[in-house]
Order: sequence, then C-alpha cells, then structure tokens
Amino acid sequence: MHRFLQIISASTERFNDRERYPRIYRTVMSATFEVDIATELARKLGWKYFHAIFGDRDQALLDLLEQKATALNMCLATKRMINMQDLEEELEDAIENMLQYQGATVVMVFIPNIAIETLLEVASEKKTAGKLVFIIPKHVENIQTTVLKYKSPSLGNDILFI
Repeated sequence: MHRFLQIISASTERFNDRERYPRIYRTVMSATFEVDIATELARKLGWKYFHAIFGDRDQALLDLLEQKATALNMCLATKRMINMQDLEEELEDAIENMLQYQGATVVMVFIPNIAIETLLEVASEKKTAGKLVFIIPKHVENIQTTVLKYKSPSLGNDILFI
C-alpha cells in the first residue's frame, strides 16, 4: 500500500490531532496565493472596480494586488492599510470611504484574522448590506462562526469566502 503525504491548511482544526493523522502536513497558505485567487475570482465575475483593505504589515500584498489588477485591466477604487492599534476607527473610516464610490461594491479583505470580527461588526453597524460584498479568505480561523454572529439584515449575505 502506498502512503502519500497530505497537505492541508494549518487552520483546519479537524486534522490537528497529530497522533490520529500522522501523515498530514500542516501548513499556512501563502498570502500571495490569496491575491491570485481574489484577482482570478474578480476576473471571472467581471469585476473591474473594487476596494482592498490590508493589514499594516502587508505592503507587499498591496503591491502585488495592484500589479495583478493592472495586468487584468482592473482598478482599485480604494486601497487602505489598516493600523491595528486603531483598528475600529480605521475600519469605520475605511468603510465610510468605500461607501462613497458608485459601482465599486467588492472589498478584497487581507487583514489579520483577529481583525476580521471587528470588520464584520463595523460593516453590520454601517448597514452595508446590498452596498458592499466582502471577499474573505476561507481559512480564517472560525470564520463561519464569526460570520453567523454578524449575519443580519444589516450585513445580509454579502460575504464570499475564497
């Protein structure tokens, strides 16, 4: 019998028991992979104009997203580095700014996992349903639980996982 190494995202809790699953290699997906997936999704869905928010240590991701967007003839309506020390205020300001743009409804989210819940809380308070769609990496820990917590008429179903 052949035994193949299996590779999964480190945030998949189901396979964390190393004794039970000794042949599974746990890894963290590259953030550049998320940029590739997000731009490919945007291309396939015909999105040409969107927003992006990044953590304060992710300048390289923002540069990569801009490069890929330009190559695909897409435009970033807003791009915002989020300072984690003033997280709630930064996210409130970013969402207010995004809501000012007509035609740009998609928000590519590349912020640290700990900031995702605050983002969804602020989006819910700002009643972004039908105005903004958030694209969030699916591997974010406990993302389904977090989304269900803020899933309401004020946020709607405007969250996609990549």
